[in-house]
Parts: sequence; structure tokens; C-alpha cells
Amino acid sequence: TYTVAYDVVVTNQGTQQASYDLDDALHFGDGATVEGAAVTSGPAGVTLNPDWNGLDIVRIATGATIEVGASHTYRIEATASFETTVVTTQTSDCELTGTETGTGFLNGATLTFEGDTTDVDACAPFPDTTFVKDLAGPPVPNGDETYTIAYDIVVTNEGAADDLYDLSDEPLCGGSIEVASSEIDNTDPGTTVPD
Repeated sequence: TYTVAYDVVVTNQGTQQASYDLDDALHFGDGATVEGAAVTSGPAGVTLNPDWNGLDIVRIATGATIEVGASHTYRIEATASFETTVVTTQTSDCELTGTETGTGFLNGATLTFEGDTTDVDACAPFPDTTFVKDLAGPPVPNGDETYTIAYDIVVTNEGAADDLYDLSDEPLCGGSIEVASSEIDNTDPGTTVPD
């Protein structure tokens, strides 16, 4: 899972006290599922909607009062899990195209003031890293009652953001088979140095 945080800042640049409504909606890309979301902090004196979830309940504050020259900051945090068979570069790249209704970690806020609305959004792309391990070929007899066996481990990131990963591999040979020696090479791209 990933946790992403957003700050929504409302500023009164007018000449008199004002009141506003604030909505905020999560529009994550296909393959990303919101596991939890909360408004973790808000301005003093403003009542936050405890039922807000960013999905079907998007109202954060109603009738919030803001003084001249003041700013109100709301911190929003959301946690998402991923379905790796669904995520693609397009669904995670923060660019809405075609019939997409969400992309990346897209978050949209709507301010309503005196009947007029203003929309803003923020987005971060997300990675989608998976790996597979396969035999590189059949075991090769060495002529001294030993065999050489090669495996390929391929790590792939289908998402639109860079990712970091740790990779471990342990031979689990059966019966009386003993591993006499082993070595690791990074064949592609060839610049990763194994531990």
C-alpha cells in the first residue's frame, strides 16, 4: 500500500469576512483502491465532517468562516492498494485521457463561495512494481555429478512513477541436493550491483 498526503489551503484575499463550503474528492486511477482516507487536521474553529471519505461523501466543511487575510489549511491523507493486473502507465500518469475518470493519485477540491465554485486539483503518479522468476533453461550436466541451473528474475514497473525495491532469492532444493556455489549477474540493464 501507499499513503499520500494533500494540503488544501483556503485564503481570504478580500476586504471582509467570508464563509465557504469545501468539498474534496479522490479520483485515483484504475487499479488503485482507496483503503482509507481522513481529514487529519483543519483550521481552528471549523467543524470537519467526520463522515468524509473522499468517495461518496466529499463535503469537508460547511459554512466555514474565514477572516480577512487569513488562510485555512486542511491536511488530507489517503491509503491505497493496487491490483497489479489492472494498473498501467496510462492509469497512473496523472493525465486524464479518453473516458478516464481518475488517474494516478488525483485529488480534486471544490470551494463554494457566494454561489460560485472554484476547482483545483493535485496529483502524483504511482509505480506498479512486480517480479517473476523462471528457469533460464534446462539444468546442464557438468560431467562431475553436478549440474548448473540458471534462473531469470525479472522486475517490472508498469506504473508512471519510479520505485525502489529490495530483492532476495533463496535456493530451495529438495532431498539431498546441495548447493555447491552460486553467483548473480544483473543482465538488464546491467548497472545494478547485487549485494
